[in-house]
Amino acid sequence: MRKSPMKRMLFLGNEPIANSTIGKLSACFDIYRKDGPILWTNSDVEVLWIDLSVSVDSSLLNNYHNLEIIVICATGHTNIDMLEISKRDIKLLSLKNHQDFLKLISSSAEHAWALLLAGNAQITEAHAHVKAGLWDRTHFKKMQLKDKTLGLIGFGRIGRKLAIYGNAFDMKVLGFDPYLKSKESDLVTCLTSQEEVLANSDFLIISASAQTRPSVILGPEQISMLKVNAGLVNIARGSLVDELEIYNALKNNAISFYATDVLAEEDFKHLDLARNSARELLISSGKALITPHIGGYSSDAREMCEEHLLEVLLKGSCNCGI
Repeated sequence: MRKSPMKRMLFLGNEPIANSTIGKLSACFDIYRKDGPILWTNSDVEVLWIDLSVSVDSSLLNNYHNLEIIVICATGHTNIDMLEISKRDIKLLSLKNHQDFLKLISSSAEHAWALLLAGNAQITEAHAHVKAGLWDRTHFKKMQLKDKTLGLIGFGRIGRKLAIYGNAFDMKVLGFDPYLKSKESDLVTCLTSQEEVLANSDFLIISASAQTRPSVILGPEQISMLKVNAGLVNIARGSLVDELEIYNALKNNAISFYATDVLAEEDFKHLDLARNSARELLISSGKALITPHIGGYSSDAREMCEEHLLEVLLKGSCNCGI
């Protein structure tokens, strides 16, 4: 029997893919990267493996007329125009809703906790202080986490892990999630409104989904409800907070710190610190701690996620297994 031709896959984006993943995919797909030799045209691409640096919209999709599947190694895909790919009957394979597998991944929750600890203890400022040849511990103020209140906006997979961490640090943990089916939990006191969580938290972590909560959930009104000197952590999406209001709250000492792994605009090709936009003001602020969306990018977790998507993709796309 004549063997059917392999589907053509293109890797598009900035993030490296593990050699083991590429090796296994090569058994079932004709693959290449944009930075490699161009062996065929865009119109030949049937599977597109992308990362969060790639914006999938009509202008990009117009180049790939035979595209059948988009693969992204992430739980969120706000970089993808879902309506556009639906109109073109393109399937999307991501980590979203792969709950049993995602229970094995703790990287994002661990990073959120690292941001909370670093923001509270002013780790980056203290390090810069010492590098400048200084040694004055009275310059820095932090609070013990023990007996403080941790608020969680979003109580899904990551929120539950954060509640475990909070309990381990002897904190009182409050949570709010409008999509939580059961309000009972031995990890957290589930409140009926976000406002209650805001008003009673010494530290607040946003881990809500930007897919289910597309609008700003921390704007001027909500920020005004926070305790004075509350510390904020955001590992969800930058679009869920009003970044200019966060900057103003930091400037006016209304909150103690803002530590985030995400920004509303993460395209640094157009970064201009002189612009005084919300993003640039935050980056320039001495009280904001910002990391470049690395929460879920631990090397071992990344490889596990690639292997999982590879398995799901191959089960649906070919019979060779892995």
